[in-house]
Amino acid sequence: VLACEVDVLEEVTATHGRAAADALRIRIAGELARLVRAGDLVGRARDGTFLVILPATPRAEADGVAGRICRRVAGLQLHTI
Repeated sequence: VLACEVDVLEEVTATHGRAAADALRIRIAGELARLVRAGDLVGRARDGTFLVILPATPRAEADGVAGRICRRVAGLQLHTI
């Protein structure tokens, strides 16, 4: 299980409003879903925390998925939402 905490959501809400933060959450969830395999699960646990369940995945492979997720989410731009 990977836990992905997106720290910027609180700042986006304060600066751009709730609708922009909601749009960013939706975009992040979509990106997560595209980065995992068909049998993996993606969900939101709390406001800025997403969970990725990677069944029967060795640690090294899960680390690789986590790295791809971090790079992709860090590269998202608010203006592209």
